[in-house]
Amino acid sequence: MGFLLFFLGNSAIGQVIFSNPGRTYNNTDSRTFDSYGPVDISNCTSITFSLQYSFSLPWEGSGNMEYCNEVNPATGQPYCFSGVPCNCDPNIIALPGSSCYNCWDFLWVRFLVDGVEVGGDLIGDAGTTNAEQSGTISFTQCTNGLSGNASIEVYTQTWAADESVTFSNITIT
Repeated sequence: MGFLLFFLGNSAIGQVIFSNPGRTYNNTDSRTFDSYGPVDISNCTSITFSLQYSFSLPWEGSGNMEYCNEVNPATGQPYCFSGVPCNCDPNIIALPGSSCYNCWDFLWVRFLVDGVEVGGDLIGDAGTTNAEQSGTISFTQCTNGLSGNASIEVYTQTWAADESVTFSNITIT
C-alpha cells in the first residue's frame, strides 16, 4: 500500500502545462488568428492538446453557418464560387474580390510540436453537419522527452452579424 501511494504521489500524468480560457469572435469578415504557446514539453513522455468550441448557429438549412462547399439552391453552385471555387482551403485569406470573400465560416485548429503540425481539425470544411455545431477537438502525441515545445493555433472566420464562434478551455496536459 505504501508503494502504491508513493507511485501515485509522484505521477505527472494529467499535469496542466498550459491553460487559457479562450475567446469568442463575432462577424469577423475575414480570418482571425490566435496563437497559444509555445510551452516547454522537454520533460514529457506524451502530451494532450484540447479545445472546446461552439458556433452560434447550426450548419444545415438556410440562415445558418455556411460550410465551404454548401450549395446555393438558387444557382446550383457553391456559395463560395465566384468563377473560381474556394477549395475549402483556410489558407486562402478572404480578401475583397477573392473567391473566398464573404462566403464560408470556419474554425481551424492546429496542434504543433516543435513547429510541426501533429493534429487538429477544420470545422466548416466539406460536408460539415449540425453534429459539429459544438464539441471538443483533442489529440494526444507521444514525445518520449524528445520534443522541445508545443503550441496551438486557432483560426476563425464568420460573415454575418448573428454568426459567432467560441473556443474555450484550451489546454495542453
